[in-house]
Amino acid sequence: MNITSSAAPAGVFTRRLAGFVLAAFVMALATVSPALADDAYMVDVVRSGGPEKVNVSAVLKGSFTKEIKESIDSGAPVTFTYFVELKRIRTLVWNETARELVIKRLVKFDTLRKVYLTWEKRGDDEDDIVFDAELSAAEYKNKDNASQAAKDPQAMEPMVIKEADRLERWMTRLENLEIAPAAELKHNSRYYIRARCEMKSIKLIPPFNYILFFVSFFNFETGWETSSPFYLNGAS
Repeated sequence: MNITSSAAPAGVFTRRLAGFVLAAFVMALATVSPALADDAYMVDVVRSGGPEKVNVSAVLKGSFTKEIKESIDSGAPVTFTYFVELKRIRTLVWNETARELVIKRLVKFDTLRKVYLTWEKRGDDEDDIVFDAELSAAEYKNKDNASQAAKDPQAMEPMVIKEADRLERWMTRLENLEIAPAAELKHNSRYYIRARCEMKSIKLIPPFNYILFFVSFFNFETGWETSSPFYLNGAS
């Protein structure tokens, strides 16, 4: 038996398969829209709420593209992270950052129940906001293992959204979120609010992580959008 001759076709097949995979990869890169990050932007950043608080409302535009929707519907976890800063206007020196707030929202499509599982967490530092416990609990529940999911008391219960249009509104709007009580800010000072957003996919374990290879091309980061200045006469 000629081992060399029998192994040759296998080697040729392997090389051809590798070439096919490489070609598919190049085609995938070519079809990704490079302008996606430029298409997403913040608008309508305004101070909201009563005089005793400084709240913010804002809208993210151009983010829920066909590709993003398909990525979410595939079951890939996706986060929208909003960075909000409250700035005090000063004349002779740089404006002061009076408050910083990070709002991170996660969505994961439950492919069994056909609903969107969503979570929101807030903090001062993006790196401190994680959803590991929530994703693990959701995975256990999908496997009909609720008792295992209940072992992690850190996992927040998700807010379940059934309609895609309602999910889009929740993911792309900040509505009257408190930044700081007015009593904690400087008296007779002018302020403004600025906000931006990042969309990222969350890494999955094999064999699902291949999805994120393509989803990562749709990650985006908007620029800052600034509100009109406002005066806090009632601050102390």
